[in-house]
Amino acid sequence: MGLASNAGLGLMGYTLISERTHKALKRYLCIWCGELILPGQQYVREFSTYEGDVQKHKWHPECRDASAEYFREVDDEFSPHDMERPPSPGALEFESWDCALLKQAALV
Repeated sequence: MGLASNAGLGLMGYTLISERTHKALKRYLCIWCGELILPGQQYVREFSTYEGDVQKHKWHPECRDASAEYFREVDDEFSPHDMERPPSPGALEFESWDCALLKQAALV
Protein backbone atom coordinates (compact mmCIF):
# COMPACT_ATOMS: atom_id res chain seq x y z
CA MET A 1 0.00 0.00 0.00
CA GLY A 2 1.16 3.52 -0.67
CA LEU A 3 1.47 6.31 1.84
CA ALA A 4 -1.94 7.79 1.06
CA SER A 5 -3.78 4.50 1.52
CA ASN A 6 -2.00 3.83 4.83
CA ALA A 7 -3.00 7.26 6.10
CA GLY A 8 -6.59 6.76 4.96
CA LEU A 9 -6.87 3.47 6.87
CA GLY A 10 -5.22 4.87 9.96
CA LEU A 11 -2.42 2.29 9.72
CA MET A 12 0.89 3.16 11.29
CA GLY A 13 4.06 1.29 10.49
CA TYR A 14 6.78 1.29 7.90
CA THR A 15 6.16 2.48 4.34
CA LEU A 16 8.98 2.59 1.81
CA ILE A 17 8.45 5.54 -0.52
CA SER A 18 11.65 5.34 -2.58
CA GLU A 19 15.00 3.59 -2.56
CA ARG A 20 17.82 4.34 -4.99
CA THR A 21 21.51 3.64 -5.33
CA HIS A 22 23.77 6.68 -5.58
CA LYS A 23 27.46 7.52 -5.63
CA ALA A 24 28.35 9.52 -2.51
CA LEU A 25 29.49 13.08 -3.11
CA LYS A 26 30.25 13.62 0.58
CA ARG A 27 30.59 11.56 3.75
CA TYR A 28 27.55 9.91 5.31
CA LEU A 29 26.95 7.52 8.18
CA CYS A 30 25.28 4.21 7.43
CA ILE A 31 22.08 3.90 9.48
CA TRP A 32 22.71 0.16 9.98
CA CYS A 33 26.36 -0.08 11.07
CA GLY A 34 27.34 3.53 11.81
CA GLU A 35 30.45 3.30 9.62
CA LEU A 36 31.30 6.00 7.12
CA ILE A 37 30.13 5.99 3.54
CA LEU A 38 32.97 7.81 1.78
CA PRO A 39 32.83 10.06 -1.29
CA GLY A 40 32.87 7.91 -4.42
CA GLN A 41 31.34 4.85 -2.73
CA GLN A 42 27.99 3.47 -3.80
CA TYR A 43 25.23 3.74 -1.19
CA VAL A 44 21.48 3.18 -0.95
CA ARG A 45 19.33 6.20 -0.14
CA GLU A 46 15.96 5.41 1.41
CA PHE A 47 12.97 7.71 1.85
CA SER A 48 10.25 6.20 4.02
CA THR A 49 7.81 6.74 6.86
CA TYR A 50 7.66 4.91 10.17
CA GLU A 51 4.86 5.41 12.66
CA GLY A 52 3.91 8.56 10.73
CA ASP A 53 7.41 10.10 10.84
CA VAL A 54 9.39 10.78 7.65
CA GLN A 55 12.75 8.99 7.47
CA LYS A 56 15.73 9.57 5.17
CA HIS A 57 18.44 6.94 5.61
CA LYS A 58 21.71 6.09 3.89
CA TRP A 59 22.98 2.50 3.80
CA HIS A 60 25.99 0.57 2.54
CA PRO A 61 24.49 -1.79 -0.08
CA GLU A 62 25.57 -4.82 1.97
CA CYS A 63 23.98 -3.32 5.10
CA ARG A 64 20.71 -2.76 3.25
CA ASP A 65 20.77 -6.41 2.15
CA ALA A 66 21.49 -7.49 5.75
CA SER A 67 18.58 -5.39 7.02
CA ALA A 68 16.19 -7.04 4.53
CA GLU A 69 17.27 -10.46 5.81
CA TYR A 70 16.99 -9.26 9.42
CA PHE A 71 13.41 -8.07 8.93
CA ARG A 72 12.43 -11.35 7.21
CA GLU A 73 13.62 -13.25 10.29
CA VAL A 74 12.89 -10.75 13.08
CA ASP A 75 9.81 -8.56 12.96
CA ASP A 76 11.27 -5.88 15.21
CA GLU A 77 13.06 -2.55 15.20
CA PHE A 78 16.82 -2.12 15.26
CA SER A 79 19.00 0.46 16.99
CA PRO A 80 20.59 2.81 14.43
CA HIS A 81 24.37 2.50 14.04
CA ASP A 82 24.38 -0.58 16.29
CA MET A 83 24.40 -3.50 13.85
CA GLU A 84 27.45 -5.23 12.42
CA ARG A 85 28.46 -4.39 8.87
CA PRO A 86 28.58 -7.52 6.75
CA PRO A 87 31.50 -8.03 4.37
CA SER A 88 31.06 -6.47 0.94
CA PRO A 89 30.90 -8.76 -2.11
CA GLY A 90 34.47 -7.73 -3.01
CA ALA A 91 35.74 -8.59 0.45
CA LEU A 92 34.04 -11.98 0.30
CA GLU A 93 35.69 -12.70 -3.04
CA PHE A 94 39.11 -11.67 -1.69
CA GLU A 95 38.64 -13.91 1.38
CA SER A 96 37.91 -16.84 -0.94
CA TRP A 97 41.27 -16.55 -2.67
CA ASP A 98 43.82 -19.13 -1.66
CA CYS A 99 46.85 -16.91 -1.14
CA ALA A 100 49.18 -19.92 -0.74
CA LEU A 101 48.31 -21.00 -4.28
CA LEU A 102 48.84 -17.46 -5.55
CA LYS A 103 52.30 -17.34 -3.97
CA GLN A 104 53.21 -20.72 -5.48
CA ALA A 105 52.10 -19.56 -8.93
CA ALA A 106 54.28 -16.43 -8.57
CA LEU A 107 57.33 -18.55 -7.72
CA VAL A 108 56.98 -20.77 -10.82
